[in-house]
Amino acid sequence: MSRTLLTVLAFSALLNAQTSSLSGVVRDVSGAVITGAVVQAAASTLSEKVHTVVTDSQGRYRIELNPGRYVVTAVAQGFAPEKQAVEIIAASPATVDAVLKVAAGEASLTISADDGKPVNPPGKTKSAKPKKEKK
Repeated sequence: MSRTLLTVLAFSALLNAQTSSLSGVVRDVSGAVITGAVVQAAASTLSEKVHTVVTDSQGRYRIELNPGRYVVTAVAQGFAPEKQAVEIIAASPATVDAVLKVAAGEASLTISADDGKPVNPPGKTKSAKPKKEKK
């Protein structure tokens, strides 16, 4: 083997030893896994790019990262985003699980007759906000 090839292989092994993995599972508050949630790991330094992955059919994700501090954000349609801080240490896998809560906001409802025409005509749509329970 040539000396240059050995140097490249040694350098590559050194780089791989300095990274680590971040993995976890994204669930809702009932414990059900969330498929297709977007998970981002953003480094606190500008020299690192934002790493983005999507959860698999079992709500799992995995990201290879360089050592450093990151803010991990998990978000899915209909849910409020969740952010957590994590420090990645070389060659030491980290786990960050996320539990997403249903997003607070307004909901609208359109009621249609059997013929498919809205019972409440456009412009007359009502929006409802969840009522707070009195204690």
